[in-house]
Amino acid sequence: MKNLYFFILILVISCKDVKKHEIEHIEPKFIKKVSTKAYIPNSYVFSKVPVCYDGFWYYLDKSNGSIVKLNKDFTYHSKTVVVGEGPHKIGKAYQMSLADNFLFVIGNFEIIIYDMIKNDIVNKYKHQLGLMQQVHYHNKEFLTSYIDETDRKLYIVSFKFDHKKLYDISKLVSVNYEKGTHVAEKSGWLISTADQKLVFIKDWMGEAYLYDDNFNLIKSFQLPYSGKKDFNKNFDDNGFTSYYFEAYSVAQYNDKIAIMRELDFEEKSDFNINEDINDKYVRSRIHIFDKNMILKQSLKVPNFSTQIYFKNDTLLTLNYEDEFIYLYDINY
Repeated sequence: MKNLYFFILILVISCKDVKKHEIEHIEPKFIKKVSTKAYIPNSYVFSKVPVCYDGFWYYLDKSNGSIVKLNKDFTYHSKTVVVGEGPHKIGKAYQMSLADNFLFVIGNFEIIIYDMIKNDIVNKYKHQLGLMQQVHYHNKEFLTSYIDETDRKLYIVSFKFDHKKLYDISKLVSVNYEKGTHVAEKSGWLISTADQKLVFIKDWMGEAYLYDDNFNLIKSFQLPYSGKKDFNKNFDDNGFTSYYFEAYSVAQYNDKIAIMRELDFEEKSDFNINEDINDKYVRSRIHIFDKNMILKQSLKVPNFSTQIYFKNDTLLTLNYEDEFIYLYDINY
């Protein structure tokens, strides 16, 4: 009888633990599809999913070397050329980041900073951080990550700027990578939790690192795989990991963190991992985590996507350099 009571007690505790970590599965409701051909003149693809500021949408148009400003309904408003010859232009624009009230257009060893409040360029800056990655505003500091050319390590750094230069560049933490990791894999996303803890997410490897206010590591872990099968994490001959583990894109969703995850092959039991991918069976999965980086919700979007952005409960998805953006409602 004691054994029976003990078994029941263990069962109850186990059930509570499972319930505690239950994942809510959400099917987003399609709103509409936006095309560059229909909305934006002389533009062919969205290089990056648009970001919203003060009722307008902004995105980097690599085909024209410009920042394009769109109205609320995605109709064309204006553009600012940022690539070319001139005091406020750079040789090539790789990406852009919206941080605090500034838009950062990132090139190689140079960057343009645009003041969104004044609607004007602050300046063009040259720096020694090489190809900076995403710029992020965290606890009243501007942060970015970059690979140091001397030791080939990835560092998270803070920096300040005025009208003349970037200054007070301070290395905060070095992110560890497995020995032999290809330099192209040393990249990732910076984002903040609801209680302002910093998170760095390796995009190629799908690993998350949670830091406290002093940038001490609280925990690190492999992001969960969303498919039916559990694949081993292996490096190929070129040092690249499988795309099943990748974190394609990261975005803030209300007080949570959303991560565009790996391909999700489902509804086809005879899928062969060694065969070519059939888009008919491909879905993209978005995982939503709380402030402790505990997985709470899982969204399946019907179109293959590599980038996401949230504006309140509206989800925007985009496949890299596609002419379409898809809008979904995830709270209906």
